[in-house]
Amino acid sequence: MTEIVRHTSAGEKGRIYSRRRPVRKRVGAPAAMVPANPPAAGPHPGLLEHLGPAYVATPDGTLTWHNDAFVYLARAAWNLPDETKAVTTAPEGLRNVFETLTSTGHFDPSRTRAEIGGVARTFRGRHFLGDSNGTPVIYGYFEDISRWIASEQRLAALDDKLSDVIRSTSDWVWETDTDMRLTEVSARIAAITGAPPRKRISESMSCRSGTCRSLLRGCRTCSS
Repeated sequence: MTEIVRHTSAGEKGRIYSRRRPVRKRVGAPAAMVPANPPAAGPHPGLLEHLGPAYVATPDGTLTWHNDAFVYLARAAWNLPDETKAVTTAPEGLRNVFETLTSTGHFDPSRTRAEIGGVARTFRGRHFLGDSNGTPVIYGYFEDISRWIASEQRLAALDDKLSDVIRSTSDWVWETDTDMRLTEVSARIAAITGAPPRKRISESMSCRSGTCRSLLRGCRTCSS
């Protein structure tokens, strides 16, 4: 229900706005107001189909459920026929996973490479040993980490370039983190300070530190 309220506080007198009255909980509400069939618990099947490759299996290698994405991955990664529509037995690439899970109860995340749609992709698989009504089951899913790997490779390439610059330059070159602690220094610093570059790593470059006095002799703060 909506009511019109006239605001009368100092400086705002005369302003009109609307607000809703709080709804009071009724005791003994009619049964018709309560949903007769509450929604069932658990994820909707459509959601499972939009996730990455996923499966459920028994320890003997029988797959009891999988989504379509798992079929596409199985075709590309484990050489299943292109006409495969359903996977009932664990592919060769998963049998070792099932054996390890059954014997140890744990399996570290592993990577699976496949070419899907002409694009090389890398998936990180996570597999778990569970229980369903007293029966052991194995379930797992695969996460596409291709973009993350590409980013890591680009960062590694940049690090290599920086290292090449540091090795070839005769100037002072250093790199710090957000806390102004050294993460990289050039060999030229060793010639000036008399300490190997590796000993400077993680030292602070703040103006109150001895490192700053030895590296930045022209620092006005340290000079004062």
